[in-house]
Amino acid sequence: MIAALTAVRDCRHPTIAAIEGLCVGGGLEVAMMCDLRLGAADSRYGIPIQKVGVAMPYPELAILTQMLGRPTMLALLLEGQLRDAAWAERHGVLTRIATDLETDLEATVGCILTGSPASHRHHKQFTQRAVDLLRSLDTEDVRRSYEAVETADYREGIDAFLARRAPKFTGN
Repeated sequence: MIAALTAVRDCRHPTIAAIEGLCVGGGLEVAMMCDLRLGAADSRYGIPIQKVGVAMPYPELAILTQMLGRPTMLALLLEGQLRDAAWAERHGVLTRIATDLETDLEATVGCILTGSPASHRHHKQFTQRAVDLLRSLDTEDVRRSYEAVETADYREGIDAFLARRAPKFTGN
């Protein structure tokens, strides 16, 4: 997952997520890796990972926490609620709410295309370099961040999700 996310984030060309409907979990993570995120007024956002009893692996958690701040990430992760576009825009999940998604997307692409590709590459590379925390992780940190998928709570969360029932977590 981290390879896919960083491939989107580190794409040499500007990337834009145009979001309609639900943008949750891994889809939200992919959208967050885009340079700009336009959302329809009725779109909704969340990371309800706690409902299946698993923790987000550290590399993904670090990137998103860096982008959104700890309070916003904790609200998304601990509460597991779906948030509206206004909340997402206020908390940096969205660059902006589109009046008309297709029209706003076209206008945004038009603005980008009038700029220098070399300038865009430079700005993408060095703004990322300015905030990159992952360079300080060692392989043991990354390995430990995936231990949550080995827990009984994770197995219970998946079983409950598939059975469409509330999970009964034990903390193991």
